[in-house]
Amino acid sequence: MSEDPNRIVSRPFGLILMGGQSKRMGRDKATLDYHGEPQYQWLQRLLSPYCEKVYYSCSVDNQHLVPNASIVDKKPFEGPLVAISEAFRFNPEVDWLICACDMPGLTSELIAEISLAKTARPVIYYRTAHGVEPLFSLWKKEIVEALFEEILRGERSPRRFLEKHEIPAWRFLENASLLKNINSPE
Repeated sequence: MSEDPNRIVSRPFGLILMGGQSKRMGRDKATLDYHGEPQYQWLQRLLSPYCEKVYYSCSVDNQHLVPNASIVDKKPFEGPLVAISEAFRFNPEVDWLICACDMPGLTSELIAEISLAKTARPVIYYRTAHGVEPLFSLWKKEIVEALFEEILRGERSPRRFLEKHEIPAWRFLENASLLKNINSPE
């Protein structure tokens, strides 16, 4: 299913990454409850005011959670860069706001800031004291050709992709806890 390429979209589409195996967590991270509801539902509500539409990047194993709004990984567990490329295959005419499902610290202010950022960078993402965080980022449609080429070459890491294409972080974020990935039960 593809969107109408002639339709003008001013806001990005959202993509919640929830197709990983969650091995360290021991259960699907998208279903964890930090805010009174499953994380994937909370993120959808958080992203919706800033995105034209919100989709979920899923594996076949968890597609049942979001049957009407999922982009199913054709090759499960290939990594987040493949999931981002699948979003652009679904609709290459829009920018995509990417968010990993395991970031319970995100705020609507941070989402507004990145989704409304005015910069020529083809990918907008933050750097914290812990390093760069490409799994909360805005990927502009201008990057799609380079993205597809890297996927064909076997690249699977968003961080390495950004380094190779010399796309620096947009800005430093003091509060690293806003972008913390929760990967294990501790």
